[in-house]
Amino acid sequence: MRLSCLLLLVPLAVLTACGPPPTPETVEGETVTGEAKEGTVTEGEDDPYLWLEEIQGEKSLNYARAQNERTFGVLKADPRFATIETESLEILEAKDRIPYGTVKAGFVYNFWNDDKNVRGLWRRIPVADYLASKDEWETLLDVDVLAEQEAQNWVWHGESCLAPGYEHCMLELSIGGKDAAVFREFDLKTKTFVEGGFELPEAKSQPTWLDQDTLLLGTDFGAGTMTDSGYPRTLRVWKRGTPYMDAAPLFEVLQDDMIAYGWVNTGKAQRTVMLTRMMTFYTNKLFLVSEDLTTTLELPLPDDVEPRGFYGDDHLLLMLRNEWVTRRQTFKQGSVVAVNLKPARKGLAEGVEFELEPTLIFEPTDHLSLNSLDIAGDQIVLGLMADVKARVTIVQSFDGQWQSRDVDLPGNAGVAWLTGSSEYEDNFFLVYEDPTTPESLYYWSATDRTLSPVRSLPARWDAWGVKVEQRWATSKDGTQIPYFLVLPKNFVEGTPLPTFLYAYGGFEISITPGYQPLEGKFWVEKGGVYVIANIRGGGEYGPRWHQAALKENRQLAYDDFAAVAQALLDTKVTTVPQLGIRGGSNGGLLMGVEFTQHPDLFGAVICEVPLLDMMRYNKLLAGASWMAEYGNPDVPEERKYILEYSPYQNVKADVVYPPIFFTSSTADDRVHPGHARKMSKKMLDQGHENILYFENIEGGHGGVTNQKQAAMKAGLKYVFLMQQLGVE
Repeated sequence: MRLSCLLLLVPLAVLTACGPPPTPETVEGETVTGEAKEGTVTEGEDDPYLWLEEIQGEKSLNYARAQNERTFGVLKADPRFATIETESLEILEAKDRIPYGTVKAGFVYNFWNDDKNVRGLWRRIPVADYLASKDEWETLLDVDVLAEQEAQNWVWHGESCLAPGYEHCMLELSIGGKDAAVFREFDLKTKTFVEGGFELPEAKSQPTWLDQDTLLLGTDFGAGTMTDSGYPRTLRVWKRGTPYMDAAPLFEVLQDDMIAYGWVNTGKAQRTVMLTRMMTFYTNKLFLVSEDLTTTLELPLPDDVEPRGFYGDDHLLLMLRNEWVTRRQTFKQGSVVAVNLKPARKGLAEGVEFELEPTLIFEPTDHLSLNSLDIAGDQIVLGLMADVKARVTIVQSFDGQWQSRDVDLPGNAGVAWLTGSSEYEDNFFLVYEDPTTPESLYYWSATDRTLSPVRSLPARWDAWGVKVEQRWATSKDGTQIPYFLVLPKNFVEGTPLPTFLYAYGGFEISITPGYQPLEGKFWVEKGGVYVIANIRGGGEYGPRWHQAALKENRQLAYDDFAAVAQALLDTKVTTVPQLGIRGGSNGGLLMGVEFTQHPDLFGAVICEVPLLDMMRYNKLLAGASWMAEYGNPDVPEERKYILEYSPYQNVKADVVYPPIFFTSSTADDRVHPGHARKMSKKMLDQGHENILYFENIEGGHGGVTNQKQAAMKAGLKYVFLMQQLGVE
C-alpha cells in the first residue's frame, strides 16, 4: 500500500513527494475551515493594511480588481502577450499529451482536460488498450456537464476508491479550486453518484474506506473538532445510511496538533487500520487499530519517522528523518526501513509487551538520497537522486532477505517517476524526462525486467544545440550548492544573456531537472538561459539538506540562492539587469527575502502566491501548520530571527528595488492572498512604481482552475520577464 500525497506548500508546477494519506497542505495552499482565519487583528498591532486580509471584503476585492486592470494595461497590451497566451494554451491543451493515469483492477484511470473539456473528464481504459496506444476511453464523469447541471464552479480534486475491487469511490470536488472540498460517493458500475450514499459538505475532510459500508472520517464536526491549523482533530467511524454528524468517535488529537488522519492497508490476507497523530509537519505518533475498531495501540517508534506505506500485509515502511539507534543497530538519517507489525498485532490482541525491530531497505550516502517510494505488487520501487539526477532501484524480499537491483533508465541526467503502479500488480509505468528530452512513458515488465517504450511527448520547443550543465556555487558558509543551467544554442562562455533563475528551498521538496515546455518555448528558444537552484531547505540530499535550513537556520537557504545568483554573475552567464528570478508559495517567500536583502542583485522578480508577512503567517489560514518549518512569531526568541528576514517588515521606502510582479488567488485557502495584497499595496504607497499585482478571483493555491487561466497567467509572466530583461 502506498500513502496518498500530502498537500504541501509545494513549488508551483512541481509535484511533492508522497506521505501518509492526505495530511496538511504546505504553503502552496491554505484552507478556511473551523475557525477560518481571514486575518485576526491582534491587540497592539499597528498595520494600516490589515483590511487587505479580509478575503471577500468589498474594499480589498476592489483593490485587487484595480491592480488587475493596471497589470493588464502593462502586460496584456504588449503585442507578445496574445501570441504567448495562444501558444501556451496549445501546449497545455494539446491532444497529443500523454494521458497519465493510475492502475486499478485492470484499468488505467485518467483525468483529462482539453479545449472541449475545460473542467475535465474522468475516464478509464483497459491496460491492454492503453499499452497499444488506443484512444477508446470510457467516460466516467464529465465535470463540465456536472458544473452546468448544478450551476456550480466545480474543480476536480481527485478520487479515492475501495481496494481491491475499486467499485465504490469517494469523489473530491472543489468549488473554485480551494483545498476545502465536497465529497460524494460514486458507483463505478453504474457511473453515477450514489443516491443517499456517503456525502460531505465543503470542508477539509479526510474520508478513508474501511469497507463498502464504512468510512473512517475526519472532518469539521463543529466547534472544537478542527485543529488550530484548520485540519480534522477527530476521527470517527461513519456507517452507511447514517448522518455523518452521528459517526462514532474513535480518535482525537490535541487542539494545537496539526491533524489526525487514518489510513488502511487492505492487504491480501490481513487488513491493517492505522491512525496518525501529526503534532507538527515533521513529528507524529502512529497507532495500530484493532480489527473491531474499538482499541488503539501506540507503536513504539521515534516521533520523527515518516510512514511511506505498507509492503505486503505486515511490513510498515518508514523513512527516517533522523538517525535511529535501536538495541541492535544504528540506522542513518534518510534511510528507509521496514518494521514487521506482527509483534504489535499480538501486543494489541493479548496485551503483551513487544518490540519492533526495523530492517534496512535503503541507506543514503553523501551524494545519494531518496526522492520517492512506490509499491508495485511485491516490489518497492525507490526513486533516488544521485546529486539530484535520477536513479531507480527495485527492492524485494526473498526468503526474508531484502535484495535490490537498479533499473536501466533511458538517460542519467534527468527525472524518473512512476505513474500507474498498483500494489496488486508487479508491472508498472515509468516516465523519464530531462530538460531537453520530452516526457516518455515506459512499461516495466517484472517478468522480463525491462523497460519498454509506450509513447513519448512530442517536442514542444526547438532544443537543437541546447546544452544542460550542472554547476556548483559556494554559499556563505562554504557549502556547495548545485544548480542546473539550460543554455540556449547561442550561448557563448563569457557573453552574458538574459537569465531566469528558479528555486523553492523548503518542506524537503526537491526541484529536479525535468522538461519544461513553456520555459523552453518562451525563454530558452528565444535565447535566454534557464536555471534551477537546489538550495537547502529542499529535499535534494534528504532530511539533512532540509533540516539545515529550518527555523533559526532559515537564512542559509536565502544565502544559498544569493550564492547561485552571484555565481551566474561572476561566470558572466548574465548581468544584474538581465537576471530575473521566480518562486511560488514558500518560493514566493524566498523571492521576498531575496529582493529585500539583495535589491541590487536582480533585474526582475516574479513572486507567486507568496508568504510575506511572517509576523502574522501563523494567524492566516493554514499558517499554523508550518511553524515547524519557520518557527512561531509569537515566541519572542523565534520572532527575533523570523523578523530579521520577514519581507513585509523589511521593505523600505528609501531603497531601490527591481521591478516585481506579485500574483495570488482570492480562492487560495492555503496561502492567504493578504500576503501579496499587503506587500504590493505597501510598496506602492512607499513610492515604488515598478510593482505589478495580479489576483485571480478563483484558482486555489495553484492560482488557476483550468488551462485557459494557466495560459493567460503564463502570458503575463513571460511578457513581464521579456519587458524587464530585454528579450525580444
